[in-house]
Amino acid sequence: MAVKTYSLQNLPVDQWRELIGDSLLSSPEFLSLWCTPGGRGEVVCDERNGQFVSGMAGVIFGNGFLGRFESMPRSLPGGLFFAGNLDEQQRRDSARRIIAAISGKGHLRMVINSTDRIFGELGFSKKIMSTHTIELKGFTPGKKVQEHMRAADRRGGEVKEVVPEDNDALYGLAVESNKRHGRKLPYSREFFRNMIELSQQDSRLLILKVVCEDRPVAFRISVIESDHLINWQLYIDDRYSNIKPGVLLMKRVLETAEKKKLQNLNMGSSPEEAESLKRYKESWGGKEITIPYYVKHSMIGRILYGLRGK
Repeated sequence: MAVKTYSLQNLPVDQWRELIGDSLLSSPEFLSLWCTPGGRGEVVCDERNGQFVSGMAGVIFGNGFLGRFESMPRSLPGGLFFAGNLDEQQRRDSARRIIAAISGKGHLRMVINSTDRIFGELGFSKKIMSTHTIELKGFTPGKKVQEHMRAADRRGGEVKEVVPEDNDALYGLAVESNKRHGRKLPYSREFFRNMIELSQQDSRLLILKVVCEDRPVAFRISVIESDHLINWQLYIDDRYSNIKPGVLLMKRVLETAEKKKLQNLNMGSSPEEAESLKRYKESWGGKEITIPYYVKHSMIGRILYGLRGK
């Protein structure tokens, strides 16, 4: 067996797609989105007789010993994929080879957003993040939520899928939404443009907007990964909160998930201190769960991130 590292330019795409199945987040198209904010997609594969037996995609930010590897940025899930003919020991051995290859590059920090316990055995520290999920089989919103949905339907907002011409308006909305909450938007106009273009080609990337008074006043970005839907980003113009754009978007997301017969809805990670956000998710029927992820630092990384308290 041999471990090889591929860029998006020389990746054998057909072999990679066969290994990852219907994963959007590990696809070359989604990985390429991160070139805009300064990342570069990379795929590390363990091969036997020229065929992929396992692999992991990631995005690298920075260069050399200051590089940072993330299996998928912004808390999105990512991890190892294995060919179906491997037994448990072969999977573990293959995982070790891949992690050794990535670790050998001396990245300042490696973050693997995966629940696979194998990473805890390979020198990674286990961390925990909180999220809320809705099991969709037989799900019915509570009476209070149904009242909010009926009220939202009457207040003039309309949910539509985005089109490329929306980019400037949506980018401006995201900038202003972050500014009002004292945050700087980590994405560029080009990042949103590329994401919108991908959503036109791939229905697993769902970007919905709420239009009121002939302008977008909110939009949500969701991802369909395997049998579940992940709510990823949400931006709302608070001046239009009276039309309940968040409710309208959530209603459409649930309808989409039901139509596609998905198993569950991941409502997105929640900061520990965000109690009001957690209560909002629970009002929709979300159940709080903790999800492990794994972090590993180089020697320099342990010093730098230790000084930062991370």
